[in-house]
Amino acid sequence: MPSIRSLPTHAPRSYADDGWRIPDVLWERIVPLLPPHRPHPLGCHRKHYTRSHDTKGSTGDGSPAPNLAPHAPQSERNRCPRAAVLSLPRETRWMKGAAHRGVGNPKEDAMAKMLIMPQDWPKRLHEWVAVERGYFDEVGLEYRFRSSPPEWDELSPGGFVRQAHEEMVATEPTGFCDCSWGVLVSTGAGAGRFIPDFYTEAHLCIYARPDAGITAPGDLAGKPIAVSELTGSHFSTVEALERHIDRKDIRLHFTTARHSDAAFYTRLKELLEGVVPAANLLDIPNGPLRQIAEHHGMRLVLEGTFKRLDYFSVALPATDIRRFVQAMRLAQDELDRRLDDYLHYLWREVPRLEKLFKTSIDPRRIIDSPRIVFTPFDAGEFARTLEWIDERGLSRRMVTRDYASLAARA
Repeated sequence: MPSIRSLPTHAPRSYADDGWRIPDVLWERIVPLLPPHRPHPLGCHRKHYTRSHDTKGSTGDGSPAPNLAPHAPQSERNRCPRAAVLSLPRETRWMKGAAHRGVGNPKEDAMAKMLIMPQDWPKRLHEWVAVERGYFDEVGLEYRFRSSPPEWDELSPGGFVRQAHEEMVATEPTGFCDCSWGVLVSTGAGAGRFIPDFYTEAHLCIYARPDAGITAPGDLAGKPIAVSELTGSHFSTVEALERHIDRKDIRLHFTTARHSDAAFYTRLKELLEGVVPAANLLDIPNGPLRQIAEHHGMRLVLEGTFKRLDYFSVALPATDIRRFVQAMRLAQDELDRRLDDYLHYLWREVPRLEKLFKTSIDPRRIIDSPRIVFTPFDAGEFARTLEWIDERGLSRRMVTRDYASLAARA
């Protein structure tokens, strides 16, 4: 494919690693992986963005960078929006889907209602695809889109992730995607309603230190495993290990973090530092957290899958929930057809994680993303999941246990 690293009439812009924007050295590794632009039968259906659209000067003197003219060579125009998304600062990385239709920034749109705020990791691509392709607009959903703020990555001790999520659902018209067990606990405690129309596939992966003497799941008996309390890492660890060892031999080490992104990174950090002999990283196959762990000699001991559900504030009307579900279905269909076009959303987490853990990550290996499965989480599965939680004494916070009351009917 043609080169897309420099403009034909302007000097190439150099990017250092500022903690967010893709540095040149990583960009050179990503460029060969980008698929060629697909022509639209009626002409280009996306704006032509390049790094030159960044408002900071290309020479470092603060002067505006030159815009790429509409008649720029096709090699530059083929960069499409993915280059702009990769280069935008986090606070401005709202997607262009609404902009295409003349709508203002969804984060600032006073008419928007639902706050869509996907996690940075493990990243489900559907929300990003729905905004980029305009699916939320197509189904008539008024929304705001906001990526998680930088402070969610801070590895400071203290905090309870589930409580933080529940507080946001109670005070904002928003929601989260979390393990089915935890979502039942949260909604049963009064934090919103869950969407029963679909579930998201999630991956557990327990890694052990090479000096811990752990080579098989049975070796984890009596060994502390880093998890975040009442989250997917907690429930999935118990569920998976019970197939190999007695429940009484499962030892959990609860890491603390205020927000979910930091919780993922804290578990990995404590594993690498030897605070715990093992940790559940909840990463996708060949994901960046797995790559970091394996780079440092950590050993994969147990992996599997589990279900995650979406739950939203009770303030959101059923029509909004229905439109959200419709947009997610459209996004899954698009990902089934053209997943490669959207992997750059996964790759852009690479520089931040490389800087945080001082480890090289190969973005070419990150080729999977969690899928949404449109199989209903019905009353029967609700009852079985609730029974499982009850047997392990993890449902004490629940005050409502009725499926009809906790399920949001789309």
